[in-house]
Amino acid sequence: MAPRNSLAEVEKELREVASILVELGMAEASGGNLSVKLDLDEFPKPTRELEIPYYEGPEMTLLITPSGSRMRDLSRGRGNFLLIKAKKGKLLVHGRGKPTSELPTHLLCHSSMEHEALIHAHPKEVIALSIIDPEKIPKLVEILPEMRYYFPRGIDVIEGDPGSIDLARRTSERIEKYCVVWRGHGAVTSGKDVWEALDRMELIEKASYLMRITSDFKGQPL
Repeated sequence: MAPRNSLAEVEKELREVASILVELGMAEASGGNLSVKLDLDEFPKPTRELEIPYYEGPEMTLLITPSGSRMRDLSRGRGNFLLIKAKKGKLLVHGRGKPTSELPTHLLCHSSMEHEALIHAHPKEVIALSIIDPEKIPKLVEILPEMRYYFPRGIDVIEGDPGSIDLARRTSERIEKYCVVWRGHGAVTSGKDVWEALDRMELIEKASYLMRITSDFKGQPL
């Protein structure tokens, strides 16, 4: 868990990762969202309280992207992150705006996974592969030697409606593999910190790219 009193440092890292996701073309418009679990001494006065009847996990605090936020703005120091505390059935929110539409995925994954950081992004090669040939997604671990190190438990691909509780639950059941691909939508990766989660997002995108171009070259003279 992120150390106590490191809120400013974690926010700085999230902005840096947002910048990289934009550069990589994985966070167009308001696409993508980030969260990190924190260990804080105190939670500031909430600006709002929300009902989350689907959440029955442990009490926890996250720094998370707001709904509708653009990674390109966050990367330039514009826009804010939200501090949220989840309790059984309730969510305390500190900051402007409301949490990302993928809040259920972030809450349910953080309540079940061993890692402290979660990234949802739109890696285009991964998305294309998930649409054209989803059965190849688990085979991505065979493309690069680093893949088996970063994904020792494999990679799953699932379908579902964005922002839905069903998609969140099925993702949380598989996030122990450190990566879940949402068919035709994007991917969710976890890490001990946001940098490791980004490593995994970069790796699945490169592996998908290499799978595609090597398939294109099959049967052709070099």
